[in-house]
Amino acid sequence: MYPASDIRGEHSAMKIILLSMKKLVFDIHVSINAPDFFRFDQIVDFLAIFTVRCHYEKEEKGLFAALLELEIPHVTKTIHHLIAEHNLARGYILELGDNIGKCLSGQHVPFLSISKKLSDFIALEEQHMRIEDSIVLPQCEKLLSETKLRTISHEFRVIQDIQVGHAKHFEFYTLLNKLYAENCKSLG
Repeated sequence: MYPASDIRGEHSAMKIILLSMKKLVFDIHVSINAPDFFRFDQIVDFLAIFTVRCHYEKEEKGLFAALLELEIPHVTKTIHHLIAEHNLARGYILELGDNIGKCLSGQHVPFLSISKKLSDFIALEEQHMRIEDSIVLPQCEKLLSETKLRTISHEFRVIQDIQVGHAKHFEFYTLLNKLYAENCKSLG
């Protein structure tokens, strides 16, 4: 598999997660019941392990590093902007993890502050993926040699095996299938 296809596939998974996060935001604002903290915890786990430790690492150590080596000013500027967004997203994920930990241990966390963090993360990630899908991935396919793309694909497999592992990857695959089914059902 080529790196751009791999990243696009992971973006599809992220879109399922983001749709579920939007449902959590909706539930916080509309429902009189507490949000589904079990599902929220699963989503935060996915974000912390898969998104941060696998997806972002693939981009930063693989694709972004290869594109930065080319020293093309507009590409370099875009990559640095995306890395800054990764760092911002990491902060949101840490805060969301802290919030869910507090909620699960019985501490009070205002639901509206959770909703705000969820909404901010969703907006950031949707815009971030649009830039990658429309600018960075086509540049990758256009500018990088076949040999470099194969090397990056190999690096991707290593990162995924080390940072996620097969058992956790299967767990996330199962979660994504459940979330997809839930989202389809709720959309009618």
